Amino acid sequence: MTTRNLFVAAGAAALLLVGACKKDDSKKAEPAPTPTAPQPTAKAPAPAGDDAVAAVAAILGPYDTCRALLSEDKTDGLADCAGALAAAATAQKAALPGELQDRADAIAAGAAQMAAAGDLEAARVAFAKTSEPIVGLLAAVPDAAKHFHVFECPMAKNYKRWAQASPELANPYMGSKMQTCGSEVSPGKDG
Repeated sequence: MTTRNLFVAAGAAALLLVGACKKDDSKKAEPAPTPTAPQPTAKAPAPAGDDAVAAVAAILGPYDTCRALLSEDKTDGLADCAGALAAAATAQKAALPGELQDRADAIAAGAAQMAAAGDLEAARVAFAKTSEPIVGLLAAVPDAAKHFHVFECPMAKNYKRWAQASPELANPYMGSKMQTCGSEVSPGKDG
């Protein structure tokens, strides 16, 4: 069907509707609904200050080190960087706005699991638990997100996103099997 035919069909339907409305003039028109006030949406976090930006950057340093090790299928040094990540999240918690402090706790808990992981697969599962609140922090503190890239891997088994400083994709969930699997996404977009 051509565009012209679509317009003709739409016009004919509109005339039928107008005609149908005019045929039933005997009924009283119902009053127009009163407009309602817009419903409040979820409250966005208060703008984060320089302290929050610095706190997120301090947390992301050891996180990115762990991510790099996992992207190369390495577990040597992973317990150390995960321990540093847990310590950074705990130390920086107070610098985050109140509504974001629970993310620091979640990061510390995930990092502790990563440090205790017995193998690469368990470390990747714990990394995913750490990545979710990390990506949430980047969404909530956009000034901190300016220096990091968020990627998403459709093949990942758990949480599919991670953050990294480098713009060159290095997938921590797939490692050497599929190191370039994924695409860059916005940290604020749900996944």
